[in-house]
Amino acid sequence: VPKDPAIGTVILLHDDGENRDSVLPLALAFLTSNYSVVTIDQRASGRSTGEYRGDGWLEGNDLGEIIAYLDLRNQLKHPVTVVGFGVGGDAAILSSLNESFDYAQDKNRIDAVAAMNPHLSSSRWLDILKTKHETCWFPFFRTIMWWYYGLRSSYAAPYRELVDIQSVRVPTMLFVEESRLNDREVLRLKELSSDTLLTLNPTPTDESGRLDRVLEFVRGAE
Repeated sequence: VPKDPAIGTVILLHDDGENRDSVLPLALAFLTSNYSVVTIDQRASGRSTGEYRGDGWLEGNDLGEIIAYLDLRNQLKHPVTVVGFGVGGDAAILSSLNESFDYAQDKNRIDAVAAMNPHLSSSRWLDILKTKHETCWFPFFRTIMWWYYGLRSSYAAPYRELVDIQSVRVPTMLFVEESRLNDREVLRLKELSSDTLLTLNPTPTDESGRLDRVLEFVRGAE
């Protein structure tokens, strides 16, 4: 919590395999800019319990519960912006679609989203994992990986495909690696979403550049 009255709330979601320590530089930057900041260890990360993480859908449900908890206790200062990295970006987008509306207040609980390199679909998540680990798979690798993951984790998370992508409903800044700007999921989201709500940018290659762009976006959401 900042020393002076907060001008807004920022919720930071780390990438897959990371923990909340990875977003501390951004958290400190927002605190010094007079925002309330919420950082969490996502499931099976850091101090959170569990052994298995998802591709953003379950993490988005967790985020919705956290926002509802804070909102019921009047601990959310609007505008509320969720900044997510990787799977955290998926969680931010999905939660803004499904868990953002506060019927009692007749307003969105999430006012804006900044998503850094989200996967947007389960297929793309598995493709990126395959590329990241430099592995070769037979043609049905996605099916086998998802079946094995579901068997081990007992999760009932839906397999998100291209047709499941929805248009964004709050101002959203999407950062995507330049080599993946023409991925079908990215183009699909851009096609469905209003230009006034969705802004698409190449991911800055340096950490300070990413920090500056996120700070600029959040300040513009006030």
